[in-house]
Amino acid sequence: MPGNKYQVIAPNGPEANQFPSISVDGDGTFWSASGKDNRGVGFYSFDGNQWKTTSTANAPLPYNDYHLTYCSPDNSTYIGSWGFGFVKIVNDSLSIYRASDMQVQGILNDPNFKVVTGFGNDSKNNLWILTWGAADRKPLCLLTEDSIWTTFSIGAESNQYYTHHFNLAIDQYDTKWFCSQDEKKAGLYYFNENKTSQTSSDDYSGFLSKSNGLNDNTINCIVLDNRGDLWVGTSLGVNIITNTSSVLTSSPQLRISSVFSLRQQTINCIAVDPLNQKWIGTNQGLLHINSDGSQLLATYDTRNSAILSDVIRSIAIDKNNGIVYVGTDAGLTSFETPAIKPLDSFSDIFIYPNPFLLEGDNNLLTIDGLIKDSEIKILSVSGKLISQFSSPGGRVAYWNGRDLDGKFANSGIYIIVAYDQDGNSVGTSKVAILRNK
Repeated sequence: MPGNKYQVIAPNGPEANQFPSISVDGDGTFWSASGKDNRGVGFYSFDGNQWKTTSTANAPLPYNDYHLTYCSPDNSTYIGSWGFGFVKIVNDSLSIYRASDMQVQGILNDPNFKVVTGFGNDSKNNLWILTWGAADRKPLCLLTEDSIWTTFSIGAESNQYYTHHFNLAIDQYDTKWFCSQDEKKAGLYYFNENKTSQTSSDDYSGFLSKSNGLNDNTINCIVLDNRGDLWVGTSLGVNIITNTSSVLTSSPQLRISSVFSLRQQTINCIAVDPLNQKWIGTNQGLLHINSDGSQLLATYDTRNSAILSDVIRSIAIDKNNGIVYVGTDAGLTSFETPAIKPLDSFSDIFIYPNPFLLEGDNNLLTIDGLIKDSEIKILSVSGKLISQFSSPGGRVAYWNGRDLDGKFANSGIYIIVAYDQDGNSVGTSKVAILRNK
């Protein structure tokens, strides 16, 4: 340009190529942290059209080191800082909680340095916050909807000062699960205040490690699936705890199993889709497994997919649109899947393509608008049963155009009937089939 002037033209995108923690809210907006310490540049969001970076350059944030994201059931988004508080976002409005606003203590050397390492909501929509370490040995805190703070010591920590608390998950019984990577005591904690936040004598608290059946004491991620089972990602594979309610007894007898197909894998992150299938990030790529972990459905890496690196750092799922976001150490990848959250009731059954041109086995008819675990029948206009099958469980199912004998259906008009397992709720549609052979 004249006069040695220049103009920076940058495509719309995130401010940096770091995605250590990602989430998707109920509206489908993607959120990402950028990193802790000097690596952070704020946090990003993507609404499907535009990227936005929020940082000290355009918002009154104390620092840019935001390393943790969480989207709550009430569609609030929380972004945790490495030492300086957190941010709550509702409808694009920011509420900034500085460290001085948090009625909790920080680390032992500096009680004003408050590292947020976990968010979660209980059954009453109270916000729970996990901190890396607390000088008063109370790393877990409760923030009610009327802004009352309560901090909790963990009985299983025996009033000792431990740090490196991460990965908060709250089950359907309001038990808080989190891990510690403290070199003096590494493993999995659980805590339940038994609905009495001011009384500690009736709390349930415990600690699990390799000696209790976990694959390893180094725990990298914790997630609850759609059945309420707790999946624990370790440096040596995955454990599943299927009876988390057992900890609310005087003598817990937890059922802890190991996923055979994931043994010896370093598990960095786990996400659960609407079909209760698991997406698992490792240092060798992305794994897709069925609901109970007994079957490896697919493996994605740099050799067979668009994933930018085999080192998977974070995974988030847009459950309303079937989009899986994968954060790697080389950037972000997304791809579409048929795992879409089912509807609560039948409305319009959308069929496409319509007409359905039958040319071979590569063609599939999409049936969209289903409720959970729908059963599907394909009928001729005279009422003859052509085909029947169960949906995968979500909003979408597919038909290959074949009848009960495995032959392609003839050209004509067909009625599609979808119904729940009890037959009390029904949805219908029609499709025209054009057969080319």
